[in-house]
Amino acid sequence: MRNFLLSCLLVFGIGISAQTTLLEDNFDTVTNGSTGSWTGTNIGTLSVYPYNAFYVQSGCASNLISVKTMQVTGVTAATSFSCSYQSVSATNTGFAALIYRMVDTTSYYNLKLSYKWKCGGEADQDYGQLVYSTDKINWIPVSTRLQGQTATQTITDLALPAGAENAVIYVGWLFNANTTTATQPGLSIDDVKITGVAPACSGTPNAGTVSLSSYIGKSGTPITTSALAISAGGGITYQWQSSTDNGASWSDISSATTPSSSITPIGNFGNSILYRLKTTCTNSGQNAVSNTVTYKFDYCSVSANGADNKFPVTSVKIGSLEKVSGTTPGPTTPPQEYFLQDATNFTVTQADNVTMDVMVFANTNRMGLTFFIDWNNDGDFDDTNEAFNTTTPLTGTGTDANKYPLIPATFTVPSNAVVGNLRMRIKTNYFPTTNNTTQLAALSSPCSNVINGQSEDHILKVNAQTLAVSDINKKGNLSVYPNPFSSTLNISDIKGVKSISISDISGREVKSLAPATEINLSSLTTGLYIVNLKMNDGSTKPFKVIKK
Repeated sequence: MRNFLLSCLLVFGIGISAQTTLLEDNFDTVTNGSTGSWTGTNIGTLSVYPYNAFYVQSGCASNLISVKTMQVTGVTAATSFSCSYQSVSATNTGFAALIYRMVDTTSYYNLKLSYKWKCGGEADQDYGQLVYSTDKINWIPVSTRLQGQTATQTITDLALPAGAENAVIYVGWLFNANTTTATQPGLSIDDVKITGVAPACSGTPNAGTVSLSSYIGKSGTPITTSALAISAGGGITYQWQSSTDNGASWSDISSATTPSSSITPIGNFGNSILYRLKTTCTNSGQNAVSNTVTYKFDYCSVSANGADNKFPVTSVKIGSLEKVSGTTPGPTTPPQEYFLQDATNFTVTQADNVTMDVMVFANTNRMGLTFFIDWNNDGDFDDTNEAFNTTTPLTGTGTDANKYPLIPATFTVPSNAVVGNLRMRIKTNYFPTTNNTTQLAALSSPCSNVINGQSEDHILKVNAQTLAVSDINKKGNLSVYPNPFSSTLNISDIKGVKSISISDISGREVKSLAPATEINLSSLTTGLYIVNLKMNDGSTKPFKVIKK
């Protein structure tokens, strides 16, 4: 998909006449069953099937204009689409489906729109209409109705009204139907392009308002900038700037010289970086800077990749604590929710075996579940033993009687897990028994987008393991001390000791030593270990110790 593009022809002089592309979209890379960068509205009651809406599809031959086409389709179930719009739902009888997208025409005039369309349906009852708005409330028709054409029609350089110039506008198409008879094609739209002309700049340019595609994430993850209501035209230049000292000083980002630029924030977990856009009119020598936006270095975020129905996690329970969240799927369900400021958090202890019960909305579908825990608290889920069930997700299937299946999960807290508040991420997604490669990709990575699913972030508080007196004190005439220890461990008597081995809580040997009254274990990470004194008589005397 070609993304929204504001560009400037750096031509000096009184004016320019070349058309600049402000919007271009052919939908070819948009996920089936989604709307890409467009917004759909007026689509009936989401939880009642079937309903009708605009979606990008590639499998409906009669509706297609190219590889993929934005088209009116009938949604017959949570994950099923039909090529004809639906007429059998009393809830949705008579409908108007609208698809639209924002276009920034600030500084641009003489706007031209080109697109392709086709629309069948009942004469004078089922028809499409090109519309635009400045407030997303009042939609103004442009040109004549679109109807009665089952073959592709091409519109080239249609002049948009003067009211659409030099403003932030919304352009879209409305499909009206009485749904007495559902036919193909409904309204299909493709190869949309809007161009405009910007005169040469003068005076102080407009700084505009800037935004980022994401405001939080891992260091090294690219993000995209955007700007609204900025000056354009001959003599205008753009320069993105960054600040790591809370705005005290600013540095130019050499590769970011267009309103929509790709930048890669670099920084330490927990810190922030500021961004702004500097716009200069070289004809006048004057410039202006935009508002400042903040990017925080944190865990990667999860977005939705298509599908209006995001099936949510509805509750998570560990021990006696249960946290309940949303229960209804739909386009307003966030793809990711955060429970990081709650008064109470899930609590576990080093070396604990933990059962976690997760309830999800499934309707009558099969749902998959994976989860991730940042045991070393380093700002990611990339380390060993931090991902769970990513190869074979846990599953639960809903029924008419129980649309909220409970999926049990288990995990063991590492003995060397960092003590304190750690991040836990739970992901759920529709997961059929076959042909589930795409759904597995949504579940197997902590950062991948969900499709029909959701991600939740929780705090998991880890407490240090405490040892019983019998573990710490003498075994016969032998003892190890101090306990806990920092680097060196003492053995009271090595008479009769043949060798010494150190194992982690899972039983894996991590160190083997010759007998000594003082052993250096500084290389071990924090956690619980077993010191095994192997005696000459073949017996073994184990001691639990804690490395601080």
